[in-house]
Amino acid sequence: MTTSHRQQSRSKSMSLGTRQDRPKSNVWKADTDYDKGKEFIEADGKMTVLESHGYTLGSIIGMGSYATVKLAKSARHSCDVAIKIISKMQAPSDYLKKFLPREVEVVKGLKHPNLIKFLQAIETTHRVYIVMEYAEKGSLLDIIRKEGYIDETRSRKWFGQLVDAINYCHERGVVHRDIKCENLLINTEYNIKLSDFGFARNHMRYRTRQ
Repeated sequence: MTTSHRQQSRSKSMSLGTRQDRPKSNVWKADTDYDKGKEFIEADGKMTVLESHGYTLGSIIGMGSYATVKLAKSARHSCDVAIKIISKMQAPSDYLKKFLPREVEVVKGLKHPNLIKFLQAIETTHRVYIVMEYAEKGSLLDIIRKEGYIDETRSRKWFGQLVDAINYCHERGVVHRDIKCENLLINTEYNIKLSDFGFARNHMRYRTRQ
C-alpha cells in the first residue's frame, strides 16, 4: 500500500465516513461468510458507511497526499483495526484504476503470520476504505528513530521473520517490490508484519495469462 499506518498525527483529518457516502458500496472481502445485505447503508441515513459495517473510527495514525489511516474499533472482529481511507477526488486515476485493485487482489489471497492481514475493502462514491490488521507498535522506522539502533537479538528475529514472509509471497508468485523500514510494522508481541503491497506484482497470475 502507498501509506503504511504508523505514528499518530495531530493534523486535522478530512471528512470521513459521512452521509455523502450513502450510495451503495462495493465490497471486497477476505472471507466468504459476509452478509451481503450489509453492503448497503440503512435507508434512514443515520449510519455512516463504516458504522453500517461495524467500525467506529478513532484517531489518525498515518497520513499521505490522498489517503488517511485511522485506528478503529471493529465490532465484527472484536478488535482494533487500521482503516486506510482513500479519497477518490485526490488520488491519481492510474492508482484508482490500476494499482489499488491490484493491491487488493494480491493481499486478500495472502495469509501468513508475518504479513499484515487484509480484512475488507469497501468502495463508495467518494472513497475507498481498506480495513486491515492493526500493528500496535508502529513501524521499524519508528523504532529506529526512537532508539537509534536495533540490537542483534531483535535484528536476527525480525530478519528471519521477514525472510519467511518474503519466501511465502514468492512461492505464490507475489513480488512485493517496496520493502523498507516504514513498511515493516511491529505488533504487540514485537513480531514483524510486512505491509503495503501497492507496488506488488503477481507474476504467477501474469504467466497464466500469457
